[in-house]
Amino acid sequence: MPPAARRRLRRCRADEGGAVLLIVVFALVAVVGMLVLVVDLGSLVSTRRAAVTAADAAALAAAQSCFDGDAAGAPVAAQQLGLANLENSGTSLHGTTSTIVAQQGCGTSREYGYVTVKVATNQDLYFAPIFGIDTHGIAAEGKFVQKFRGRSTRSLSTAEREEIAAIVKDKPKIDLEINF
Repeated sequence: MPPAARRRLRRCRADEGGAVLLIVVFALVAVVGMLVLVVDLGSLVSTRRAAVTAADAAALAAAQSCFDGDAAGAPVAAQQLGLANLENSGTSLHGTTSTIVAQQGCGTSREYGYVTVKVATNQDLYFAPIFGIDTHGIAAEGKFVQKFRGRSTRSLSTAEREEIAAIVKDKPKIDLEINF
């Protein structure tokens, strides 16, 4: 190989100007990807929490209507309270529904019954449209049960609490410590 060709080949191997540009492009893609994850995933998690709260509140409102004997008003109560909870959390309400998906004993029994409410909404995404994803659907269910395992749900009375405290007071205390 002639000496002039060798010199040109050495110069081409030593030139790294294009490599820096390639590294910067890959780093920017990674930064935008992390931005999408942080902002959009954070807003999805926040909206999911708001939907769970709204579903629980809607189930409680529907159960209250059922307990009052107003079976026809239960879906209306669930819809109103579900939407009000989502609106108070700052969530966009476009495409939001709050519906009773299952119920038993509504308006007919004060002894036993349950109501399950589903709240569904759409979350607009901020940076994900770069990748072709504009919105994401979020749904949550809330359930209210009047009886649980054959017993009515209730709080313990003061006498029951004192009885439990007396029983526990006489039991030995066990401290367990494990050292490695």
